[in-house]
Amino acid sequence: SEVEARFETDLLSATLDGAVALGDAPSYDLRFQGRTPSLVALAERFNVAGLPARTALGRVEAKGALTGRPGEIVLRMEEARHESALLKADFTGALRLADFIYLDLDAQAQTPRLDLLAAAVGFEPPGEGVLGQAR
Repeated sequence: SEVEARFETDLLSATLDGAVALGDAPSYDLRFQGRTPSLVALAERFNVAGLPARTALGRVEAKGALTGRPGEIVLRMEEARHESALLKADFTGALRLADFIYLDLDAQAQTPRLDLLAAAVGFEPPGEGVLGQAR
């Protein structure tokens, strides 16, 4: 079935356009454009477990394609932007949500505190204040 939708909530504003197959084997093949003020809050709303680097995540805007089926969704981002106090990034690539989260991204990023960003992703920096700003 062809689908065209626009919706706006406190956690997600998006437009979708494409096809959704229903029945015994539902699937999605949609173009999307959207934004969220909090990637962490959005993930929590959808019960996404194991979200990495939670303390570094913030607002996201993205445009691309959403394909897959329930339990295995792929977001292919033609262009996307992330902004938080710890990380600003522009990126393209794919995000796969299944039994695990798989990222295949090309990014340009900057951080005012590389030591805090390193800690957010589970890397122990060599010493407090040793790592500063990075691009």
